[in-house]
Amino acid sequence: MTVPRTRRMLTAAAGGAAALLACLPGVALAAEGEFSYVYDDAGHRTSLVDPPSGTCILLPGVDQTWMSLPPMIAPHNGTDRRVYVYESKDCTGPSYGIDPMGTEPPLPRVPLRSARFS
Repeated sequence: MTVPRTRRMLTAAAGGAAALLACLPGVALAAEGEFSYVYDDAGHRTSLVDPPSGTCILLPGVDQTWMSLPPMIAPHNGTDRRVYVYESKDCTGPSYGIDPMGTEPPLPRVPLRSARFS
Protein backbone atom coordinates (compact mmCIF):
# COMPACT_ATOMS: atom_id res chain seq x y z
CA MET A 1 0.00 0.00 0.00
CA THR A 2 2.89 2.39 0.47
CA VAL A 3 4.01 2.08 -3.14
CA PRO A 4 0.80 3.54 -4.66
CA ARG A 5 0.74 6.30 -2.03
CA THR A 6 4.39 7.15 -2.71
CA ARG A 7 3.71 7.19 -6.43
CA ARG A 8 0.76 9.58 -5.94
CA MET A 9 2.90 11.85 -3.79
CA LEU A 10 5.70 11.89 -6.38
CA THR A 11 3.21 12.59 -9.17
CA ALA A 12 1.67 15.44 -7.18
CA ALA A 13 5.14 16.87 -6.40
CA ALA A 14 6.16 16.71 -10.06
CA GLY A 15 2.91 18.41 -11.09
CA GLY A 16 3.47 21.15 -8.49
CA ALA A 17 7.03 21.71 -9.69
CA ALA A 18 5.83 22.00 -13.29
CA ALA A 19 3.18 24.52 -12.26
CA LEU A 20 5.78 26.53 -10.34
CA LEU A 21 8.12 26.61 -13.33
CA ALA A 22 5.29 27.81 -15.54
CA CYS A 23 4.79 30.80 -13.22
CA LEU A 24 8.44 31.87 -13.18
CA PRO A 25 9.68 34.53 -15.61
CA GLY A 26 10.94 33.01 -18.84
CA VAL A 27 14.55 32.10 -19.30
CA ALA A 28 16.26 34.02 -22.07
CA LEU A 29 16.38 31.84 -25.15
CA ALA A 30 18.40 32.25 -28.28
CA ALA A 31 17.00 34.11 -31.22
CA GLU A 32 16.79 31.68 -34.11
CA GLY A 33 18.36 32.69 -37.38
CA GLU A 34 21.22 34.84 -38.59
CA PHE A 35 22.10 38.46 -37.82
CA SER A 36 24.75 39.92 -40.11
CA TYR A 37 26.68 43.17 -40.52
CA VAL A 38 29.63 44.69 -42.40
CA TYR A 39 32.74 44.93 -40.23
CA ASP A 40 35.37 46.68 -42.38
CA ASP A 41 35.88 49.20 -45.17
CA ALA A 42 36.25 46.41 -47.73
CA GLY A 43 32.61 45.43 -47.19
CA HIS A 44 33.24 42.06 -45.56
CA ARG A 45 30.12 40.72 -43.87
CA THR A 46 30.05 38.48 -40.81
CA SER A 47 27.18 37.07 -38.81
CA LEU A 48 25.92 35.74 -35.52
CA VAL A 49 23.89 32.53 -35.74
CA ASP A 50 21.20 31.93 -33.11
CA PRO A 51 22.43 34.78 -30.85
CA PRO A 52 21.29 34.85 -27.20
CA SER A 53 18.27 36.98 -26.31
CA GLY A 54 18.08 39.47 -23.49
CA THR A 55 21.81 40.07 -23.08
CA CYS A 56 24.11 42.70 -24.50
CA ILE A 57 26.38 41.30 -27.21
CA LEU A 58 29.66 43.04 -28.03
CA LEU A 59 29.84 42.31 -31.73
CA PRO A 60 32.79 40.33 -33.04
CA GLY A 61 35.13 42.72 -34.81
CA VAL A 62 34.95 45.37 -32.07
CA ASP A 63 38.20 45.53 -30.15
CA GLN A 64 38.81 47.06 -26.75
CA THR A 65 39.97 50.36 -28.28
CA TRP A 66 36.60 50.64 -29.97
CA MET A 67 36.60 54.40 -30.30
CA SER A 68 39.62 54.21 -32.60
CA LEU A 69 37.76 51.98 -35.05
CA PRO A 70 34.74 52.92 -37.12
CA PRO A 71 31.54 51.16 -36.04
CA MET A 72 30.15 48.21 -37.98
CA ILE A 73 27.45 49.06 -40.51
CA ALA A 74 24.67 47.58 -42.63
CA PRO A 75 22.98 45.30 -40.07
CA HIS A 76 20.50 42.75 -41.38
CA ASN A 77 18.25 40.84 -39.00
CA GLY A 78 17.33 37.39 -40.26
CA THR A 79 16.43 36.09 -36.78
CA ASP A 80 12.98 35.52 -35.32
CA ARG A 81 13.45 38.30 -32.70
CA ARG A 82 13.58 42.09 -32.89
CA VAL A 83 17.10 43.41 -32.32
CA TYR A 84 18.22 46.74 -30.95
CA VAL A 85 21.64 47.89 -32.15
CA TYR A 86 23.83 50.46 -30.39
CA GLU A 87 26.85 52.50 -31.43
CA SER A 88 28.23 52.00 -27.90
CA LYS A 89 29.93 48.74 -26.94
CA ASP A 90 27.69 48.17 -23.89
CA CYS A 91 24.14 48.57 -25.24
CA THR A 92 23.69 52.04 -23.78
CA GLY A 93 22.61 55.26 -25.37
CA PRO A 94 20.49 55.64 -28.48
CA SER A 95 19.40 52.44 -30.18
CA TYR A 96 17.87 51.46 -33.48
CA GLY A 97 15.31 48.64 -33.58
CA ILE A 98 15.34 46.22 -36.51
CA ASP A 99 12.37 43.96 -37.16
CA PRO A 100 12.80 40.18 -37.33
CA MET A 101 12.91 37.79 -40.26
CA GLY A 102 14.74 39.98 -42.74
CA THR A 103 11.74 42.21 -43.43
CA GLU A 104 14.08 45.18 -43.87
CA PRO A 105 17.05 45.32 -46.26
CA PRO A 106 20.52 45.84 -44.72
CA LEU A 107 20.64 49.36 -43.31
CA PRO A 108 23.86 50.86 -44.73
CA ARG A 109 24.03 53.96 -42.53
CA VAL A 110 23.20 52.42 -39.13
CA PRO A 111 26.39 52.28 -37.01
CA LEU A 112 26.68 49.52 -34.45
CA ARG A 113 29.10 48.01 -31.93
CA SER A 114 26.69 46.07 -29.71
CA ALA A 115 23.26 44.48 -29.97
CA ARG A 116 20.48 43.12 -27.78
CA PHE A 117 17.82 40.70 -29.05
CA SER A 118 14.38 40.84 -27.46
